[in-house]
Amino acid sequence: MSIDMPTDSTWKRYLREYEAIASELGLDPKETVYEEVDQALIKRFVAQGVPFAPQYWSRGREYLRVSNDPSVYYEIVFNLDPARAYISKEYEEPIKALTVAHVLGHSHVFKNNPFEKSRTHLDVALESYVERVHEYERTYGPFLVEKAIDLAFALNPTSFGRKTKKVLDREAYQVKEVSPSEAYFVESSLGVSLDRLKRLYISGGESALRSHRIEDLCKKYGVSFQSLVDLVKRYILFSSPYTPDREIKEVSLPDGEEDLIHFFANEVDFLPDWVRDILRMEGLIYHLTHSDIPLSIVHEGFATWTHLAIMSRSSSPEEWKIEAARFTSRVAVPFFVHIDQYTKPTPSGGKDFFASFYMTPNPYGFGYIALKYLESKGYNIPEFVSSVSDYTLFDHLDEDFFFQFLPKFIGGVRDTEHYVFGGGSSSSQVPQSRYTPPAGGLHENFYLILSETYRLIKEEGEEEVDTWVTFSYIDGHVSDYYLLLYSLAKYMIYNELEDPYEAIISMFRSRYGLILPRISVYTNPRSNKAVEEIFLNRPKGEKYLAIRSNIPYSTSYSNPIIPGYEIKEIASISLSSLYDSLIFLSDMPLDLAFATSVSSLISLFISLGSVGRTRSPFREVIVLSPNDGQKDKEVDVEGD
Repeated sequence: MSIDMPTDSTWKRYLREYEAIASELGLDPKETVYEEVDQALIKRFVAQGVPFAPQYWSRGREYLRVSNDPSVYYEIVFNLDPARAYISKEYEEPIKALTVAHVLGHSHVFKNNPFEKSRTHLDVALESYVERVHEYERTYGPFLVEKAIDLAFALNPTSFGRKTKKVLDREAYQVKEVSPSEAYFVESSLGVSLDRLKRLYISGGESALRSHRIEDLCKKYGVSFQSLVDLVKRYILFSSPYTPDREIKEVSLPDGEEDLIHFFANEVDFLPDWVRDILRMEGLIYHLTHSDIPLSIVHEGFATWTHLAIMSRSSSPEEWKIEAARFTSRVAVPFFVHIDQYTKPTPSGGKDFFASFYMTPNPYGFGYIALKYLESKGYNIPEFVSSVSDYTLFDHLDEDFFFQFLPKFIGGVRDTEHYVFGGGSSSSQVPQSRYTPPAGGLHENFYLILSETYRLIKEEGEEEVDTWVTFSYIDGHVSDYYLLLYSLAKYMIYNELEDPYEAIISMFRSRYGLILPRISVYTNPRSNKAVEEIFLNRPKGEKYLAIRSNIPYSTSYSNPIIPGYEIKEIASISLSSLYDSLIFLSDMPLDLAFATSVSSLISLFISLGSVGRTRSPFREVIVLSPNDGQKDKEVDVEGD
């Protein structure tokens, strides 16, 4: 192979050769521009996620965190058009050469994997956004612009990857309509119309009925008060102004929207236009830095596979190849083990030592091992990574991978047995266990580990057992592979799973992607039966918190009023107040700092969006969250 190369002895001399080798390996990388930059600039890009973004306190905080982190960053690459790779200039030429070969793997995934989004000309769009933000700051002031970005930061994670429309479940609303005979019986028995009972219940629930002596009337005339309440709820549902056939149709966008950024940026006009512009652009930035489908294992595993394959085949100096192999073995470990050590006071005034751990796959190391395994099974790796995500990767990793192949790389196969709990530990902080099961890491040992894990947790307590395992790992008496099997054993116990292979696939998949609450926003709860159902027919014992923020009346931008908020249990809120409110309804308990931020910020910008109008479209904003006991906790709203 004859290639014209520059005469200098840097990585640039070998770039064309590396690209040619990549092509021979079956790669089809995207056109990529390389630039050597200072480590500080790479850390800034790592912190803010894209090469162009408006300055903002949260990005600045993240940059300070990354800057103070001793971790080093060798490169960062963005899927622009062309792709743009920034290489740290602080490192020696062998590392820079390896990094360039590594980037070719990323560029191949950028171009060929269907789960990667195209970012064509995105840098131009973001530069334009920066200019508009500066103009908004001059016009409306930095304070309000920062609040708009605060709102975007709060809404983005809950919006990302959500469907934009809901379909109501018809079977969920098999509530029987009030029949004429039922209505006649109640009204003739009590002498009170159903419409009056409805108005009372809407204004204050059961307490309003009692305060107007309806319960006394029920006792007097032999009518069950609870049956009457249930009938009134049904009457409210079927007399509300909604279309009966809506149950089998898609809910319109202003009713039950789940993509909150899309809703506020594009579907409604009660926020100021410049705020909606910021929401749209911050939503775009968020999509830049988060993938709908996780690809970190595929990306980094393939990039590692690529740089090792290219370096071994290239005409690079032999010492470069040796350094590349040594470097890769150091950074591409299969798992990261995170240790948390802590103490608890004893009744005697002393301290007990405890520790726990959790494992996360290192996308470089685990991804590379997985791809090498599949390559040994005959997979064409460049073709394979062009069609899979981190989720579907696990469909191709069979039982043999987890219980025979993987242990060879993480200390699971040893010549002599070693023991788990305390037996050989030199740490005085490790309690001595009554049993020391072998942890060689072979498949046949897993069932013993599972049964002993179950027994020990039941007898000793999870905190004690975790402490034994963690300190034994620190002292070198158990392997990473034992930690993996121990984690799997606990996962099987708590999820009532029996098959180890199915369980380990489920465990790995559960660690990818954010488990986020599903939040729907409603502009008119009375028009949607699903929302009234929440208030009228809540299961017994189920409680909600309502974070409420009144919408102040603002006459101009020069004097914006920052709304306050209050937190109440849902039982204290009347239906009548909800009908003039913008409602956020979550299916999971929300962080109170998030909920109060959304409530007050939306109220602020609805207030400003109402400047020049006759009235605000809403009276208040209410965020509803299942109550997990947070009601009495202090709320610290970050960024206020």
